[in-house]
Amino acid sequence: MLIFRKKSKGRVFLLTLSMMFITTMINKSKQPKIALVGLIILLLLPINSNAQKIRLSKSLILEQKNSLNTNYSYKNQHSYFNAINNNNIDHDSENIYLELNSSLKITKKYQKTQKIGLFVNAKSNFSNKIDKNDKFYSYLDKSYFFTEQKFGKLEFGRNIPINKKMAISTYNFARGSGGVSGGYMQYLNLPILRNDNLIASCSGYENNNNIIIENGDCSKIKLPKFILLPTSPISHGGNAVGLYHNIFDNNYNNSDSNLIGFGNNNSNNRVNSDNSLGNLQNSLKLNYYSKRINAFQAGLGYTLNAKNDSILDPNHDIKSHLGQIYSWGLNYSNYFENIGFGASITGEYGKIGNIYNQDNLNSYEIGLMLTYFGFTIGGSYGNWGNSLNPKIGIYSCNYNQSLTLVNQDCSLSSNKFSDSYYLNAGISYEFGPFGISFTYLKSNFQENIYQASVFSLDYKLKKSLKSYLELAKFDFNSNHAKFFDGYNVINQESLSLEQRQIADNSGYIILMGILFKF
Repeated sequence: MLIFRKKSKGRVFLLTLSMMFITTMINKSKQPKIALVGLIILLLLPINSNAQKIRLSKSLILEQKNSLNTNYSYKNQHSYFNAINNNNIDHDSENIYLELNSSLKITKKYQKTQKIGLFVNAKSNFSNKIDKNDKFYSYLDKSYFFTEQKFGKLEFGRNIPINKKMAISTYNFARGSGGVSGGYMQYLNLPILRNDNLIASCSGYENNNNIIIENGDCSKIKLPKFILLPTSPISHGGNAVGLYHNIFDNNYNNSDSNLIGFGNNNSNNRVNSDNSLGNLQNSLKLNYYSKRINAFQAGLGYTLNAKNDSILDPNHDIKSHLGQIYSWGLNYSNYFENIGFGASITGEYGKIGNIYNQDNLNSYEIGLMLTYFGFTIGGSYGNWGNSLNPKIGIYSCNYNQSLTLVNQDCSLSSNKFSDSYYLNAGISYEFGPFGISFTYLKSNFQENIYQASVFSLDYKLKKSLKSYLELAKFDFNSNHAKFFDGYNVINQESLSLEQRQIADNSGYIILMGILFKF
């Protein structure tokens, strides 16, 4: 009787979530019959495995995996952003997103414990949002050779860095699309400089959306950037993320097609399923993993050629060409009767050429995780230090709160920014086909604070098919100058949010989707 009730509840959940998703897809799709038939096929396909293994010979194995992640999102945010986007962007509050991920692995075994092989992974994405320059795009995500020997494992090619692969964070156990590392981030509208009459005017900033800051008083405003994911700088696209990308000054080229006008805003953060932004982390590198000895494993990596991708990376107009980056990691994983325990310490270091006038890359992360039956609790703390921060320009120091905006000058200031960091924690529970988690992230980059809380729920319809539902709450709090109206003394902290120079955003995002592995 008890088993029957469990199955009954599971079916109710399945039917409710699936019908909601199907209804939404039908309403949004131009071809509702195709959408309906496609989703019904997913539910009925008798597939019990998400990988296809083909033995080409006694020692040669080909393994192929595919996944299709599709979701519908609804966003409720600050009214200022809704007003902006309703005039410029279709489908900003409600979106459909699809991602096809396909990988191929060829392994040649020789002797008993030794292997060599090749791994290739490609992705294709689609969104109905017309504010994206590329509604559909495909790219090669990873491609590398590997060998497993008695001394450990070596990988060479475009691959995840050591510190990312060995790190422990909520990404390891979050449900749904990944909690604070999940798909909700694609739909965030980042803080924006106001373009209305609620703030005092400053020379160099005009109401025409196409006219950008040009050496006026507004050029002293520190346009905010944020750490949106609990990960290292390289896996974060090389820097914190903001609507405005320059890291030294605010002198933008108005003809730059990669720059969005100050009066517009979009959400186009390419978050990957491996807790990363963009494709910078998959630069050409050599990774080494030791054998696990007494539950410990160490790793060391060297990146030969790291640079921002002009299409895929969120900081694509930062012209840094990073090379000679070292990544390292040490983790521990063991079980004590019914209790599982994991810990990791990882980091990355890179010396930046003097021509870039940026601080060296030097970051670390500490992670812990504890499991007991179906429960998992854990988190991580990451410190970016001053990694890749500019040594000159307005972003090389914090505001001097004793000076008006027009008199801010980093060349005369010793008020440097404190270390950038993030704190990430969460808990999850898995029971039969059900999974549930709550994850939290708080980050600080140049006194720009970002916080997110995500509740995730998923249900495994079959081994290869999972439905999920997520509710994400987000909040941006930008670093504001105390004085902002030329030589007039106005304390922004005393003003309402609607009267401050930078419009911060907050709200929630609902994701409802299906992950199909085949």
